[in-house]
Amino acid sequence: MDYRREIDGLRTVAIVPVVLFHAGLPHVSGGYVGVDVFFVISGYLITAGLISDLCHDRWSILRFYERRVRRILPALLFVLFACLPFAWMWMRPEALSDFGEYIAATVLFLANLQAMNQIGYFAPSAETQPLLHMWSLAVEEQYYLLFPPFLALLWRSGASRRALWGVAILCLLSFCLADWGTRSQPEKAYFFTLARFWELGVGSLCALLLQDRPLRPNTAASVAGLGLILGAVFFYDATTPFPGVFALAPVLGAALIILFCGPGTGAGRILSTRPMVAVGLVSYSAYLWHQPLFAFARIRAAEEPQPWLMLALAALTFVLAALSWRYVEQPFRRRPTPVLAARARIFGAAAALGATLIAVGAAFSLQEGFPDRLTARYAGDVGHAAFFAGIAATSYPCTPPAIAAAAERWNGYVRCYQSMPEKPITVLLFGDSHAEHLFPGLAAQLPNENVGYYIFTPSPPFAGNPAVDPIFREIARNRSLTDIVLAMRWTDRTSDFGSDEAFAAALRKTLDRLGQAGAQVVLVDSVPVFAIGADVCKFVLPNAQPPSCTRPLQDVMAERATYLPALVRVAAERNLPLVSLPDVFCDASTCAMQRGGTMLYRDTNHLTLAGSRLAGAAVAHALRPRQ
Repeated sequence: MDYRREIDGLRTVAIVPVVLFHAGLPHVSGGYVGVDVFFVISGYLITAGLISDLCHDRWSILRFYERRVRRILPALLFVLFACLPFAWMWMRPEALSDFGEYIAATVLFLANLQAMNQIGYFAPSAETQPLLHMWSLAVEEQYYLLFPPFLALLWRSGASRRALWGVAILCLLSFCLADWGTRSQPEKAYFFTLARFWELGVGSLCALLLQDRPLRPNTAASVAGLGLILGAVFFYDATTPFPGVFALAPVLGAALIILFCGPGTGAGRILSTRPMVAVGLVSYSAYLWHQPLFAFARIRAAEEPQPWLMLALAALTFVLAALSWRYVEQPFRRRPTPVLAARARIFGAAAALGATLIAVGAAFSLQEGFPDRLTARYAGDVGHAAFFAGIAATSYPCTPPAIAAAAERWNGYVRCYQSMPEKPITVLLFGDSHAEHLFPGLAAQLPNENVGYYIFTPSPPFAGNPAVDPIFREIARNRSLTDIVLAMRWTDRTSDFGSDEAFAAALRKTLDRLGQAGAQVVLVDSVPVFAIGADVCKFVLPNAQPPSCTRPLQDVMAERATYLPALVRVAAERNLPLVSLPDVFCDASTCAMQRGGTMLYRDTNHLTLAGSRLAGAAVAHALRPRQ
């Protein structure tokens, strides 16, 4: 296969938008399509190499995978080892645990499945995951696990001409799956292997087409291809459905360049310039380096870094890429005698280093991120795992069979715990997860009471919702109740009803249902909500909090204005206590996520055990006097 300078130039067109997009530059809002261009290039180059080996009767599966190991693993393993000390120093326990899982998944080329599994309510932010970008390498290697034997089987059986049609059919099926998945489960389709195979397959089709006929340079077609890619880079954004129909633009654009971009075409002259080729040569290393640099900068800075810093890191990406290309990639691939020239040695070294990384990743995950390593930097129990472990250690599942059946029927959306086993609940927390996070603190304040909670989160836990009726019936049957604490994230609940009066009417109806138990009802206002997660703020010393770890009280008051008038009005009508949690977490001007070095929040709007104790004290004060 002849070397084509314009293909390295096309790598530059792919890598630069990816790097700038992940740096947060708004002008390249579709820069993520560079990955799709890489898929096409990879499919073309690998298939062309396979065809060359098959034509010269020198193809073997071991030889193929040796080339892949030498091409992919040295730089990849080097970057993974380089990430370890920064992850250890800067990542929160939960994030380090996730990072450990990503390390193992990356080494095993399963990172795309790891990304799919992390989709959910508490999924970590993509911008602070140093290894999220490894999903694309996983997709490529999964493709190369299946495609080479498939092509070799057709070729050696004398069906080489059918290979083109076989790959075309597979591409069509994969594309249909991608389009359907983009419409039905877009987040999973983005990472799903079979929904991405068609992009690599298009590159393979290009290689098969050029095998049957020589390259026919065409300026119009190659310029159109470049235009399709750049159009997607500048006009797509996060709302563009992907990787369905809209992925056709960058994929077909790359295919047009591969098929029609010769050195004499306009696009070919641009792509073949020395700077374009130079950047393209180091594009693989640049792809490996860019996401860890940006992610660790965001983790360390606690807030989104300034644009100038992200641009500086983008430049550093290419400096590191050039160094790793020269001193890591090339020694294992080039020279008269590559490093670890014997096949057994390169496979053995790769296996040993990979196993080491898997072991480290497993340790990070199994030890839940080694939280003790950070005790000198922050105090307090932080994270969802710590919170629920604290509940489980001091409380028991509710015993009424109706609630147990309801929990099973609703797939676990109903959670129910109480502080004393096998006794009727006397103080009940009811609502959504903002009732749940008050439980350990309130139970600690009332050691002689059996405190419990029933929560319902998929939809508003108001009267009139048939799914919640079993809980209301169970509450009405419990004549031991003295107090019911109604707590929710009211901003979410008010938006469900559309107007102030509709929300007030729904709240009155709910209070009527709760009143059937004969207990006093206490309303609890929401805690202040923050824009940045506690997982970032907890690494910052109390006297050096970044601005997003606090909120001006006036901003919190403006947010409360969407629901507080109705809440106050209904509380006054029913003569019910209303506990203001912003009074607990705010001073005269500022609301904060931590106090004296102790984290009070475990994310943007849920409390730690320490925060729950503060809130629980305020709620306990509003209850009926205890004997």
